[in-house]
Amino acid sequence: MSVVGHHADHRGATDITMRHHGARAGRTRAALAGCIAMTQKQSDPALQIVEARRREMAIEHLLFGTIRFVAQQHPALLDELDDSLDHLWDKGPDGERDDEAVREVARRFIGSLRVER
Repeated sequence: MSVVGHHADHRGATDITMRHHGARAGRTRAALAGCIAMTQKQSDPALQIVEARRREMAIEHLLFGTIRFVAQQHPALLDELDDSLDHLWDKGPDGERDDEAVREVARRFIGSLRVER
């Protein structure tokens, strides 16, 4: 199983990834906890939504840049990510859950990275 598949196809993959990467994982976990704590301190639901949107935008930007950089060094990465999408699922409540919609977002993300090559 590939590294991408290993981390992408398991529920709770963040914990698996964190344990796998040792000391650096502790710093990553602390950074994620700090981001989550920012929203939890807000009691106003509207502010929580704004904070969540801001975090999502920042994380998307950083992730996109990181994948772009790594894919320049390792062109097969995008194929590997594309092949892992069957294991991607929606964690939303049953009535809102749409695994294929989540996969489509990921496909568009990967497609835009391919265009940039």
